[in-house]
Amino acid sequence: MSKLKIATKMNLVFAIVTTLALVILLPVINMAFRYGYEQQHKAHLQQYHRTVIEQLQNQELEVNQLHSDYSGVMVVQEKKVIEYSTILDKIGATTQIRNSITNLVVDQNEPFIDYSGYRRGFTYIASKVNASTWVISVSNQLLFIQGISSNIPLFIVFIFINVFLLGNIIVWIFSRNIVSKLQTLTQNVESMVETNYRKPINIEGADEISELAHSIDRMRSEISINELTKQEMIQNIGHDLKTPIAVIKSYAEAISDGVSDRADAEIIIKQADNLTKRVKQLLEFNQALYLDINEEITEIPLKTVIMQAVNHFKYLSQCDIITDLDDSTYPITQNHLYIVLSNILDNAIRYAHTQIVICLVNKKITIFNDGDHIEEKVMAKIFKPYEKGSKGQFGLGMGIVKQTLNRYDLNVLVANVKDGVEFTIEPI
Repeated sequence: MSKLKIATKMNLVFAIVTTLALVILLPVINMAFRYGYEQQHKAHLQQYHRTVIEQLQNQELEVNQLHSDYSGVMVVQEKKVIEYSTILDKIGATTQIRNSITNLVVDQNEPFIDYSGYRRGFTYIASKVNASTWVISVSNQLLFIQGISSNIPLFIVFIFINVFLLGNIIVWIFSRNIVSKLQTLTQNVESMVETNYRKPINIEGADEISELAHSIDRMRSEISINELTKQEMIQNIGHDLKTPIAVIKSYAEAISDGVSDRADAEIIIKQADNLTKRVKQLLEFNQALYLDINEEITEIPLKTVIMQAVNHFKYLSQCDIITDLDDSTYPITQNHLYIVLSNILDNAIRYAHTQIVICLVNKKITIFNDGDHIEEKVMAKIFKPYEKGSKGQFGLGMGIVKQTLNRYDLNVLVANVKDGVEFTIEPI
């Protein structure tokens, strides 16, 4: 079944369902038809009996002439059949059956005129025409039903075959539409790499396949954007590393040629530190991207790690760093949390005017700096790697923060608040 195509599967399922429905419904249909035939036979016998009574009363025909293909009449007097239609023998109403029906009729003590019943496959209606005489019409119900329903099985088979064929044609047409959409989707997906994710996937409709196509197209769009971002990031990284390398090279050549004083080696050291910092950020960002948390993570006290980061930065700036910390914990490694806090504090020190305020309340960390507000266009891309900041600087710091926290189901937000900018870290 798994090797069959969708169109074949749908036709096969329809065939099975149709067959099962026929098997289940056939007895029900047969019962319904049988009930209808019985009612029709009853009406036929009633009409035949009325005709017999009228003919006998008018003495227009003899008893033997009063018959139909399935019915006959007999006259009973003093509990004996004195006359009957010979058709009764042909339809199977033997002497024993006629006598049995006669006994059932004449044994009735109620003062009725008409009486009807069913005996051994024969339906009968009896009318008492005088004190001792009965006229009884007898009909073979089975022969009647067989006679009028002889073509019904063929009719049902004919309907079933037509429904089966027409249904399969409709299912085939419908399945071809589905298969066509799937083939188009497959071709578009296979061509995404060849077109560098630039060709959009467009499948019209409101069904599940169209929704899947739209989802894949959104994924294609995201991949395309990420590819462009990666290219931009590589360019920006190259630019970021090129400057300190060029400075180091030029000063090293100047010292080597005796043009520059050895005191300029401090500039080389400073640029080397800058280069080391950039390489370290690249390694941290790559680690954050592919961070795989397999070991069991325990809750660590946030206050301890925050104070470690504060003590590292408090002498690197003239800004006051104010803390208000409770005893909340996070399920995160101490090293990764320190990297996150260090990058946020490094950013805060770069933009703050006079103070930085760090609060920890009920697992919610807020880091406020009284620097200028972030522009809206910058705010939307602040966590994007190597996105240019408000001062025209590129960096990986905020990208490292976002990627690392996401690995631990933690969220980071930034917002312009009164008198400054505030970063917030809290569980998702």
